[in-house]
Amino acid sequence: TDALGDPDRFVRLAATRTIRNLPPSSKAVYALAYNLLIDGDTDLSGAAAEALEAFGPAAAEAVPALGIIIANGGGENRSWDAENRVKAMKALVSIGQPKEQMKGTEQESARIKAAAQRALPQVLSALRDSDVRVRKEATATIGELGRPADAELLIQVLAGLKSALRDEDADVRLNASEAILSIAPRKK
Repeated sequence: TDALGDPDRFVRLAATRTIRNLPPSSKAVYALAYNLLIDGDTDLSGAAAEALEAFGPAAAEAVPALGIIIANGGGENRSWDAENRVKAMKALVSIGQPKEQMKGTEQESARIKAAAQRALPQVLSALRDSDVRVRKEATATIGELGRPADAELLIQVLAGLKSALRDEDADVRLNASEAILSIAPRKK
């Protein structure tokens, strides 16, 4: 974990790629999320997102940093490439979907999913991205994170997905329709 803060870029990169195979620690999650994930070096940022994805729900404290990467697509002062934004969304899904062996109580699963869903507004902004890979992953991410508990957020999510149904890319439209089916309130 200490090597994540090494001044040598290659040491940080090797540590980031190694640490994803170790049991997660709070110190490692923090270093990955708030130092390496937001680094301007795309190799470091991408490796950090992959490590957070491997940590799954144990990386829940990284959700705000993942949201920054996801929403920061070029119109801002600092932008991350499309590949790292896609990796950040995959990490977000991994955080929000505990693996079978990690599932605890129903309350714990709901808490983990709610933590990941805090980044839904940033994922919604990615639906308007110019890069089709980002839009495609954003629609898939929304569907995989499930229905938001907050009614106002659910309305925003459904409106964003309905808009994505008119996307020029067929995969984006397909992911949007599947996401709507997975989160829309069921009529009785």
